[in-house]
Amino acid sequence: MLQDFRSTWSRFYNSVAETTPVPDKFWHPDLEDAKCLATMYLVTFSIWLSAMLTDGPLAILKYWDGPNYIYVGITLYDSGTKVDPWKRTFSYPYYYIACHLPGYPLIIKLMSFFTFGHWALASYLSILFSTGLLVYAFRRLLIIYDCVNNPTLTTMLLSVIPTRFMIYHSVIASEPTFLAFVCLSLIFYKIQNIPLMMTCVWYCCITRIEGISIGATIGLCYLLRLDIAHALMMFTTFLADFALLIMHKKLFNEWLAYFKFNFSHQGLISWPPLYKLIGSAGFTDMVEINTFLLYFLLLTPGVILLYGRCGPVAIFASIFNAYVTILFHIDIYRYGIPGSVFSFLIGYDRLWSSSQIQNTLLASGLPLIVLLLTYAAGQIMTNVCGNDFLEYVFSFARSEYL
Repeated sequence: MLQDFRSTWSRFYNSVAETTPVPDKFWHPDLEDAKCLATMYLVTFSIWLSAMLTDGPLAILKYWDGPNYIYVGITLYDSGTKVDPWKRTFSYPYYYIACHLPGYPLIIKLMSFFTFGHWALASYLSILFSTGLLVYAFRRLLIIYDCVNNPTLTTMLLSVIPTRFMIYHSVIASEPTFLAFVCLSLIFYKIQNIPLMMTCVWYCCITRIEGISIGATIGLCYLLRLDIAHALMMFTTFLADFALLIMHKKLFNEWLAYFKFNFSHQGLISWPPLYKLIGSAGFTDMVEINTFLLYFLLLTPGVILLYGRCGPVAIFASIFNAYVTILFHIDIYRYGIPGSVFSFLIGYDRLWSSSQIQNTLLASGLPLIVLLLTYAAGQIMTNVCGNDFLEYVFSFARSEYL
């Protein structure tokens, strides 16, 4: 047992402390990338088709929070003289849209240049761009850290594991973009390209508020290496957050617009951790209790196993899932995606690498795929806005494209 501990500690510390020169042709797209991308897009297009057959060509764009990100992409938070859609429909406070940070909407804005201002098409392209970037970055993370047996297989599994992510890599959502820049941040940490590392860390911060977690992860890695100067440097992560505060003050006259809505208005944060299990909520809602229990029972072993495979990723997953313990929301699987992706795919790599498991998956391939696609498409249809709401969002563009 002591020998096993020493071996695990050695792998953990080496993955944190050792820098790696960039392998030859490391950044070059290759046939293995094409396989991974084809798998991801096949799943995405299948979900799109199923949703569109049910609810028309804009079905995917209506899934929450898709309209929110599209609106920010069109307006960059400036509604002009028009009443914003959430004030008009739900009587939400004017600063509600501050909860949707600009990292992903900027990609929608970028795609609109290629579609000549066709915002619906730009929105679909933004999904393909962000998931494509994630596939590219995720596989290279696995390669540079040498943390799984088959990087191509693990990256292909990303299209369906965790199952909740099947939905969120197929709709307008910030998770794929956030995960892509988390992977890039850890890659640039490993090869010691500090300018690009910090650029990716900052982009994480303007994509999701949890971007602070990747800055904290890299700071702890430097601390474990006793590299105090670079550990202190990671406090510059907060520059991106300060920039967001300044932007919110200018746009909404509220320094803490994001926190005011999510924490005060919505009560998203609870204390103590695991409040649903041990707090005053008791056992009044068994659906949420079981959701929390199952999530952490599945996740925790994966996080522990990560420490023997990839130290920086293990630290990130631990920090992120510690944050998830204080969330007060029924859809904990969605909020936990950035941590669970690494825990399930890398932590349980021995499971996915097993020939028995692979043969079982192949044998049940078609029924399993149909089941997963039915689940994803069905879930999407339960959480969409109305056609009139989406049309009003698109009306903020200077021309009509519907």
